[in-house]
Amino acid sequence: MARQKMIHDSFAQELTPTEEEAYRAYRRMMDALCEADTDLLHQLMDENVRMSGAGGRNQKLDDYLGELERKDVSYSRIDLQKIQVHLVFDREEGAAGADDCYATITGVSLQKVRIYGMRGNFHRHFIARLRRKNGRWTYVGE
Repeated sequence: MARQKMIHDSFAQELTPTEEEAYRAYRRMMDALCEADTDLLHQLMDENVRMSGAGGRNQKLDDYLGELERKDVSYSRIDLQKIQVHLVFDREEGAAGADDCYATITGVSLQKVRIYGMRGNFHRHFIARLRRKNGRWTYVGE
């Protein structure tokens, strides 16, 4: 029987339904990182995004995902703490096309990671930006 993965995320605010959607999209990305699911990560992330992961380098998406595939970097757990979500809509809510919006998610990530053979736990303040277009959330950068 597979063990249930416990997520220990905490929030600095109560989330609205749209804010919850944005958080869930980002949480899904963190889970995909832990599972090294590069196919899912390609779907969840903008192809032009630059990544700075636990190794601290600023990389193109394919280079970053290549490190996951080779297991140069592997995440075994990522908890998100003090999460806040701020939404900005392209148009006024209720107007045509108002489905499109941006979310900025901030907080602290607690990462259990192995980087080039070294293991450690890291605290990292993060700012994540996501965009919702046609009902689909995509990570667009920090």
